[in-house]
Amino acid sequence: MGFSKIKYFEKGFTKVFPCINPIMTLGYEQELAKTNSAIHQMQNIYSVGGAAEFSYGDMQVMFAKAKDTVELSVLAIIK
Repeated sequence: MGFSKIKYFEKGFTKVFPCINPIMTLGYEQELAKTNSAIHQMQNIYSVGGAAEFSYGDMQVMFAKAKDTVELSVLAIIK
């Protein structure tokens, strides 16, 4: 798709989940912070969705977030 040069690509996958609609409960922010903290400690795993954050995001927003993530990843590899 042109997001990255082939020389920077090692391997990867996508996982498509069935329709998942999170339920906002009291204290979800703490659980979200713990989950994001665990994800950010791993290398080569990125979260670009918006549903669990209860933020509106249409396809254009999700693709923009994904594109930004790829660009930041490539910059990190180049450095």
